[in-house]
Amino acid sequence: MCVFISSLVTFLLSIFVKPGYIQPYYDFIWLVDQFLEQNIHLDNLCVFDGIIKSENSFHCTICNRCSDNYDHHCPFIDNCLGTKNHKYFLLFLASYLTYSLLVVLCAIWKFIDFSRNIETRSNSDMYWTSILFGLIVLPMPVLVFQFIEQLKNLNKPP
Repeated sequence: MCVFISSLVTFLLSIFVKPGYIQPYYDFIWLVDQFLEQNIHLDNLCVFDGIIKSENSFHCTICNRCSDNYDHHCPFIDNCLGTKNHKYFLLFLASYLTYSLLVVLCAIWKFIDFSRNIETRSNSDMYWTSILFGLIVLPMPVLVFQFIEQLKNLNKPP
């Protein structure tokens, strides 16, 4: 139960904590003029938001905002992953993976218990346990892959 609650809390934090949107500090027209006068390349300017962005920031076409330390826009939480919410997303993945593994272990224990007392169990117990087991096991490879990829992204240089 504790793992489920931590999964739920970190999931909600991943959704509601903003990723670290970059705020404009200068007048964009003045900024472009300064870049052109000094022969600085305009790659670090976001024309959509009118800001100077770093190498790790990116303009998300779904959120229509630039996020600092942008990783990707996650459709699962319908939010970008950036500086401020990436750690919550990682905690969510870890706690959800732990929760899923616990459910799989409980299902295996239920299968073992069912096979020991097969004459006293109904087929509906086995049917529902099999369905729940399948629903948990099927998304596991994607969850593990996502967790590993997010851990790799932590090591990206700022």
